[in-house]
Amino acid sequence: MKLFYIDESGMGFKDINSPYFLLAAFAIDARDWRSLDTELSRLKKNIFDYMNPEDFEIKGRDIRRGEKVFKNID
Repeated sequence: MKLFYIDESGMGFKDINSPYFLLAAFAIDARDWRSLDTELSRLKKNIFDYMNPEDFEIKGRDIRRGEKVFKNID
């Protein structure tokens, strides 16, 4: 069985400040999801060793704007 992650970004033509709409997806074998989850948690822990990896998401918008957990990162 395959597991899919699908995410969107932007508003397309509904918002002139965000004229693009992006839809992206990836698939993994169901048997591999635990190792992917472990690696993502390890990455988050390496970047933010003072936080629990389960307590936050890595979001592109937050990185670009320097918001939330990325607020004080140069």
